[in-house]
Amino acid sequence: MLTGPSGLAFWGMQTSEAPHDGSLDAAAVLKGDYLVLTDQDYELSMALTSSGLSATQKPLAANLFGMNVTFEGQYRRVPSGGEALLQPEMRPFESEFWPEEGIPVFEAKRNRLGLRARPNHDAPVVGYWSGVQDLRILFSGFRYRTLRPGRVVVHEDYTLTGRNLGQTDYVSSANYYTDGGELITLKLEANDQLEYLQYRA
Repeated sequence: MLTGPSGLAFWGMQTSEAPHDGSLDAAAVLKGDYLVLTDQDYELSMALTSSGLSATQKPLAANLFGMNVTFEGQYRRVPSGGEALLQPEMRPFESEFWPEEGIPVFEAKRNRLGLRARPNHDAPVVGYWSGVQDLRILFSGFRYRTLRPGRVVVHEDYTLTGRNLGQTDYVSSANYYTDGGELITLKLEANDQLEYLQYRA
């Protein structure tokens, strides 16, 4: 038994309504060359082809998953890390975590603090916060930016386990704590090199 697929439902690539999340969770059984997923009167048949996965479904009497939403179509597997997709030039790597371990407490030493448009010293001041001297400054969001990655050189064969969050230049708190990522094992050999992006406790 397998559980059903999840994916995206597109209704016009250029419309404000797309894309939408779509999910289907039901039992599936292997029938010959087809994996058939059924949920009451709904049936989705999936088969592997030379170009990927082909899915067909029985016509629905109503929009079971929403207007114009269907799982029927052709699918292809994207390799782990998304290396098969065209990627834009990488920006400095960022995450939604406080650097190192623990989160500090800030106390204002001035009565007026400048508020900048972006979280860096070069951004213009767009406003001021007055009457805050000796008060603790509460905050809930972080941006940890790596401008230049470190380099790790492997000296002897080693096996490294971890989670693959894909090829990206930004990791949100939800990416790290909720989405999980694929558990992977890397076989490293002497003289292999790795880019070290950020420390995580």
